[in-house]
Amino acid sequence: MKLLVVCLLVGLLADESLSQGLIGGLVRRVANLIRYRNENRGQDGYDFAYETDDGTIREEKGGFVNGIWTVEGKSVWKDEQGVDHETKFVADDKGTKSETMEGRISQAALASLAG
Repeated sequence: MKLLVVCLLVGLLADESLSQGLIGGLVRRVANLIRYRNENRGQDGYDFAYETDDGTIREEKGGFVNGIWTVEGKSVWKDEQGVDHETKFVADDKGTKSETMEGRISQAALASLAG
């Protein structure tokens, strides 16, 4: 009986850890944190950032700008096809404004456009 309980627990734990890598039927590897910063300066604002080994980046800073609490940040990630995505945002008393860019132009392509 004890062996049956142990086997069931091991099976459930293995199933749970595998399901954490499944998103939309795709198996994804877990990204490892390679950089992390979190500085809280109280009324002088904060600065937060992290980067993972799969290229995901998140940066955010907040503080008073002309007496208005303002937050600026960006997120960068790659989709399943390897295409880069970057979203930049600013949030203040007028709301949130964001801009998302997809893909990147290589330095060689930029040089060829310059002539």
